Formats: sequence, C-alpha cells, structure tokens
Amino acid sequence: PMSISTAISMVLNGADGDTKTAIQNTLNLKDWQMDEINKAYLTLLSKLPALDEAVRLEIANSIWYREGFDVLPAFLDVNSEFYKSEIRELDFLKPEAVNVINAWVEDKTEGLIDEILKEIPAEAVMYLINAIYFQGDWTNAFDPEMNYNSNFSTNQGEVETEFMTLGKKHLAYFENDLFQSVSLPYGDSLFSMNIYLPKPDQSLNQVIEALSTANWRNWNAQYGATEILFSMPKFELAYEKKLNDVLTDLGMGVAFTGKADFTKINSNGQLSISEVRHKSFITVDEKGTEAAAVTII
Repeated sequence: PMSISTAISMVLNGADGDTKTAIQNTLNLKDWQMDEINKAYLTLLSKLPALDEAVRLEIANSIWYREGFDVLPAFLDVNSEFYKSEIRELDFLKPEAVNVINAWVEDKTEGLIDEILKEIPAEAVMYLINAIYFQGDWTNAFDPEMNYNSNFSTNQGEVETEFMTLGKKHLAYFENDLFQSVSLPYGDSLFSMNIYLPKPDQSLNQVIEALSTANWRNWNAQYGATEILFSMPKFELAYEKKLNDVLTDLGMGVAFTGKADFTKINSNGQLSISEVRHKSFITVDEKGTEAAAVTII
C-alpha cells in the first residue's frame, strides 16, 4: 500500500524515541537508517512515474501546517527534498481552509477523489498527505462489442453484471489449489493487474490469508504464457477507512497517545497523531484502468 506507507514515512521523519522505533517496525524497516528510507522513497517517486510512457502514474505529497505553528525547518526540508512535498502554511480557522486542502486532493487525483477532510478540528496543527493517480490502457484491449451479461459470484451470493471478454488468448497464467490467476499488462507491460479467482471450494478469505511475502514471490515466479478463454466483469470500487486501529494493531499505537514523541516536528513534545485516513478508487473497463488513492495523517 504505497500511499499509506509513503505518508507514514513522511511522519517518521518527525518521530523520535520509542515512537520512531514503533513506526519503523510497523513499516517493516527496523534495520534501515532514516537516510536509507528517505533515499529509497525518492528513488520510487522518481523512477515509477517514468517507467512506461504508455502509462500515467502521478505521485504527490504535501504538508499543510496551521498558520503561526512552529515547525522545525529540518523536518520540512527533509520532506521537501526526499518526498517532493509541497509545503503550505494555512489559516486553519478560515472556513475555506478545508476546501483548499480538498481541492489539492481533487487536483492530484484527477477528480477521482474530491474530499478527504470534512472539517478541521480546533486542535489540528498539521496534515501530511500522499496522493497517487494511475491511468493505464490494457496491452490487449477488450472489444466492447463482445460484452455480455452473466452472473458473478460474491461472498453475498450471485449478482448479474456486464462481462467483457478477450476470447481465446495467450496470457500470463498461473493456478494452484487455491485459485486461478491471470496477469494483465498495461502499456509496454511494465505495469500489470494480477487477478485472483478462488477455486469453487475455496473462499476469498482463504486466498487473502495465504498472501504472504514468500507466497507472493513464489506465485509471481510461476506465471507462464497459456492459451485461455478469458472474461471478467467491468467494475468500479471505492474504499475508505480510518486506519488508527489497524496501525495500532500493527504496533505503532504509541503515536496516537499522549506518550507520542514527535519532537522532530515541533520541540514542545505535545504532538500526537489524531487520525490516519485512507481513500481509494478504481474503475476497470474495456480500455484499461483508472485509479487513485489518498492518505492523510
């Protein structure tokens, strides 16, 4: 989840003591030095958008702080240098402040996500935001004239929906006892969508539970060109979740308490994270995929 990890890494640069350790452990970067983490993200932010000229990938970061709030320059400098963060001082008390931040999000996601904040609480002093936008056309486009309606099985039962089909085609394909999978490339094939269809006697949750780092690498190594008859539904999904409890379960709960140490943002020692919120959106059709994600801390 690059949007979430990028936003948290921006905050990590302002953490110290046990709070820093907890956040690093949550990101699975406990053996990394901060300089290594920051340089790695700079590489991702620089390289990923330039990988494939046929695919559009935009990654944007910003830091908004309350007008007059004393922010340590080193914190802003490191986020500006390594995360290309836009730095904005803003009067949070003005009613239009929410609209200013939401307008930035809408702009960076090409309108797919138009709101990440409903209000700015009186105690809020800073927002850190990551936004990602993706647009890619399939390497093998679907023909809309071949679309048909059929039933699709969900956890709640079958629903009738519109399917698109490639007919018989050689695709990167892999199956095991859990699922069938196909990898559909975009553009020049540097980006792809991996689709997993649980076997009839397996549930979606069983596939998710098997999704470890080792299995992910193992599965990806086994795709091979196979002639299959392939169809899939067109779909559109929107997702939103407050991540405080999730991140607490992953080990960085101290960051949300009065014991949090963000003295590398502001030296008074009174800062803590009040909320981490994530929103994402994806639409998939015959031409390709358009998607966006936003994380705000």
